Amino acid sequence: MVVVAAILCGVAGWAVVLGCVVARFRNDERLSWSSSMFTIWLDGAPWADGLRRRMALHRRPAARAWRRWFAIGPPIAVVLMVVSAVVLLTNFVRVFLLLASPGAHVAHADVPSTLVVPLIPAVTFPIWQTVYLWVAVLVSVVIHEIGHAACAIVYDVPITRIGVASVFLIPIAFVEIDQQRLEARSHVARQVASAGILHNVALAVLCRMLISLLPVLLLPLYSSGARPIISWISPESPLYANVTAGCDAVVASLNGVPVTSAASLQDHLSGMAVGPPGLCMDRSAIDASRLRFGSECCNSSTAPGHCFQADDSTPSFCVASRDVLPSRPIQCVQRDQCKAAGDRCVAPSAQGQRVVYIDIQTRTLIFVGDPLLLGATMEVADLQPRLPGVVPVRGPIVVAEFLRLAMSVSTSLAFVNAAPVNYFDGEHIAMAFLTPSSNGAALVESALHIGSLCLIANVILGVAVKLLAR
Repeated sequence: MVVVAAILCGVAGWAVVLGCVVARFRNDERLSWSSSMFTIWLDGAPWADGLRRRMALHRRPAARAWRRWFAIGPPIAVVLMVVSAVVLLTNFVRVFLLLASPGAHVAHADVPSTLVVPLIPAVTFPIWQTVYLWVAVLVSVVIHEIGHAACAIVYDVPITRIGVASVFLIPIAFVEIDQQRLEARSHVARQVASAGILHNVALAVLCRMLISLLPVLLLPLYSSGARPIISWISPESPLYANVTAGCDAVVASLNGVPVTSAASLQDHLSGMAVGPPGLCMDRSAIDASRLRFGSECCNSSTAPGHCFQADDSTPSFCVASRDVLPSRPIQCVQRDQCKAAGDRCVAPSAQGQRVVYIDIQTRTLIFVGDPLLLGATMEVADLQPRLPGVVPVRGPIVVAEFLRLAMSVSTSLAFVNAAPVNYFDGEHIAMAFLTPSSNGAALVESALHIGSLCLIANVILGVAVKLLAR
């Protein structure tokens, strides 16, 4: 419901904004739109000239601060350009050698950097992230172009056209600036070309700060409890039939270890996956379980129960009821780790399986299987709604997920745009550093061509590795 509401609010907001613009300038020939593009021509429009004059009046008191801000852009862009070039080159060499090596296990190798992998649903990112990613891309590209436009306005460089468009359903934005005025002022050209990258870096930093401050920002609607709650459970989860997600699904402990946060729960589950596989069990309970359930489940996957093996080389036995297991787990690898006399160390026969005791509210659930499956099939939140039923339980998780994706997308956009590639900001930045008498234009052009080919090769190899790893 939160995702649907966010989509509706976003669509409604854009519809209102575009509707107001169209209504205001519907008779202006400089306004054009189609099913995939919305463009406003600013060159020579009377209302645009008036807007520039009003903005000029407002920018004068803060012009020095704005120019100091945009002066940070070129150094950051140059650093990112060098890093991007190194990443493109090393990533290409690594992936090429990976694919060229005989008998390489691509599925178990490191996949290429996400900076050079295109956005393909169900191939390079999960389908469920599509909505988050689409909005994150839209916000990132708009902030990027606002950076170019704002820097041009500060330095009184005319903007000829602005617009938003959609290419294969991916949102893009653009700003066209008077190039003749811009080329006459090389230091301004460097700052204007770097302003989009600067704003993407600033957006990424802002998103990181908001993620850290999220519990404080959401304090009026959510409270931080002493224990995390299960906010969502997949139908494929082993807990699905026994636990209802919501404020009442408070996870108190795992195998007797208190759980204080969502991060600690995942850490506990990860630790169990590599920890001792067995638990101490009374010998009489083992004999009773062997007599009651036999060992059929050890030979047939359709038989009820889980197959266990004791450490004393006795025959395997089935456990199909929780009443034969101890009330509290004592993990072990060998019998001498069990404190009570007569106890044996038993463990699930299947590779990677563990016995997990989960205390949820006043109940104790026992799960036999892969602990990582529990973490992958449920969503745990640290913040609890103050008004259950009114405020969505998954609200903080949705906001945090969007902020993380926006931070990732904005960072990636900054790196890719700073790369020495034709038609990207890196080209304009490199050209802006050349003087009219400089002889390095040919060298820069060659570097841009090499960077473009390297980027294309990275994208192709990145998709190939993703497909082979599936």
